[in-house]
Amino acid sequence: MVLNRLQALAIGLALAGLGLAACTTATPTTTPSPMATSVAQTASSTPTVTPTPSPSLDADQTAALAAAESYEAALAKVRADPAKYDQYKMIDLLKPLAYDDMIQANLNGIRTWRDKGWHEEGSQIILQRDAGQPNSMSNGTTKVSVTICKDQRALVVVDKNGEKVTAKAAQGPDFLKNTYDMRRSKGSESFKVYEFGGDEVEGCIS
Repeated sequence: MVLNRLQALAIGLALAGLGLAACTTATPTTTPSPMATSVAQTASSTPTVTPTPSPSLDADQTAALAAAESYEAALAKVRADPAKYDQYKMIDLLKPLAYDDMIQANLNGIRTWRDKGWHEEGSQIILQRDAGQPNSMSNGTTKVSVTICKDQRALVVVDKNGEKVTAKAAQGPDFLKNTYDMRRSKGSESFKVYEFGGDEVEGCIS
């Protein structure tokens, strides 16, 4: 099952991989929603990493991977307490980590959670992570593909009464492999999430 940009937002919240969309230069204005993970999600929706060893990475690969994990961790915070993050706080949180279309998609995706009083509880473990070879684009942008695979069996989305939410928008697979298109614009020092995709997998295998 492939999660396309806007679909993944609603589904990804529960997956810890919220947020999908290509980048633009427009800055989000209204509407909210998320998705993320990083290293080991606990009740506060922050992930824990137990990844398989990966080959040595160069500076660009390391920076792109770190940026993707920071993005996942930020979205995990939002999913753990959507009421705490209105659209302006979400923009402030995600602006250093993602391009505008991605931010807008997350803003849109989290709206249902906030309106219905949902939040995420439990833990998520990163089992595998890797970064592809950097590519230099004609406009001076550096592009790196990052893959993060997670065990989400201990994650659950609950309502304001603490009851498990069974709605489709809150369901996620046991194992999720996210692929991030990370880009660093010419003249910038940091990589950001340009695009995102997710696949339900049988398990995370190195």
